[in-house]
Amino acid sequence: MPRPHGPVPADATTTALHLLVEEWRTRHGEVAQVDGPEPVDPGTEGLGIYPHADGAVEVDLWHGAEGLHLSIGGSPGWDLPRNSSSVDTVRAVAAAAVEGRIEVGRGGGLTRYRVTLPDGAVVEDDAADGFWHAMLFEVRKPRRLAWTTSAPYEPPTA
Repeated sequence: MPRPHGPVPADATTTALHLLVEEWRTRHGEVAQVDGPEPVDPGTEGLGIYPHADGAVEVDLWHGAEGLHLSIGGSPGWDLPRNSSSVDTVRAVAAAAVEGRIEVGRGGGLTRYRVTLPDGAVVEDDAADGFWHAMLFEVRKPRRLAWTTSAPYEPPTA
């Protein structure tokens, strides 16, 4: 995400994101830690939902005047424009995480996350399992990944 310019806009996108995080807090507060909205640095605000269940996938979001940056499972993430369609994408990705519908491929020092959105579009992102594995990405043959589905957010077991 480009460096923010000025304060976080007081617009419909910010309002929608604030309502979304409150919805997460109300609906999923017992099964996940819900953070935000909180300032990350000048002009950027962060929010996220972090499950208590093993094998479930977290969702992080940062937004500012230049757009939104969405990340799942600690992956680098991707940039989205600042509009209602992007808020819908954030909502859909978070719903997939909560319901345990994120495909997770692992192998050769790589974790790949894949989410199918309601319109059939697929978004993916990769996360390296450590610095040295990331350095080897360019020199190794393509990896075969073992695919599973993320765990749903569930109440913590006593």
